[in-house]
Amino acid sequence: MRAPMTPAALLLIAALAGCNNMVGTADPPYPLPEDPNPFTYRTVDYPYVVRYAPAAPAPALGEMTRLQAFLKAADARPGDKVTVNANGAPLGQARGAQLRDVMKRAGLDPVAGVDVTLAPDTVSVVLEETVVVPPNCGKWPVIAGDQPSNAPLMNLGCALHNNLYQMVVNKRDLAVGQTPGPADAEPGMRAVQKYREGTGDKKGAGQSGNNSGSGNSAADSATSAATVAAGMAGEGGAAPSGGTGNGE
Repeated sequence: MRAPMTPAALLLIAALAGCNNMVGTADPPYPLPEDPNPFTYRTVDYPYVVRYAPAAPAPALGEMTRLQAFLKAADARPGDKVTVNANGAPLGQARGAQLRDVMKRAGLDPVAGVDVTLAPDTVSVVLEETVVVPPNCGKWPVIAGDQPSNAPLMNLGCALHNNLYQMVVNKRDLAVGQTPGPADAEPGMRAVQKYREGTGDKKGAGQSGNNSGSGNSAADSATSAATVAAGMAGEGGAAPSGGTGNGE
């Protein structure tokens, strides 16, 4: 017959059981990926209303310029989804089809919406954009202790992604890249020409004249943008290809 256990022995067994329960307390409650705190993405809708003159199939004068300003302010990018809602009347359907063509030529992804009850002589446009959301940091887990699964820490990547989010001026660049503008190949070609001719860094007599036209790129861009806006307003929706949707 065994001797009864002393109170000291019972306390020792309880303490050891408590230590066993503490093993693995630093492990996460579920398996984690290698990057446990990535960026997440969500969609945001930007509504807009295009006005028309009574019985006119094309927008009123200046409406296309306003639409271009809206797309630029919303930082629309090529591939963004645009839902065009028009009423079920033949005139409303014609107006919606025209606006979808404008959006498609601008590089967006237009789709026809449902027939809705709108104000007279209007068409509703809803721009859908993907935006990035940084990870929610600050909930630090227990780091000390045993970690038999060798899982990554739950706070890995928080500082990296949040710092990157704060440094980027346009947050949409983290979700959708910008369309690059035209490349200026003249400086590179001029360097190759100098190398082949053996002229080094010496400037030729005619180079100053060749460069005179490249110093006004900002003015040229402004003129081009004004021409695009005027063309959209004057043509009643026949936007030049790639003119409105890049947000640049």
